[in-house]
Amino acid sequence: MLRDDFDEDVDAGVALTFEIVQTIETEGDFPAPDHSVNQLRSDAKARAAARALVAAYQQGEANGGSIDWSDLDVAYELALASQG
Repeated sequence: MLRDDFDEDVDAGVALTFEIVQTIETEGDFPAPDHSVNQLRSDAKARAAARALVAAYQQGEANGGSIDWSDLDVAYELALASQG
């Protein structure tokens, strides 16, 4: 389901029914993702940036306090990607 656009009346006592309103062929164009999808992707990238930063810090601790700039560059690029 690409879009969940209904209001459920929980007091109605009737099971929900769903119908196909649009299908997309295999080679067809999918609709542009809505804001919620973009937000989920951005959040995932931000979490990846945080994990990369933690990993760089931990690797630096293991190296006696010397953090490799390439590890920080990875975290930085992920953080930039999370901003859209």
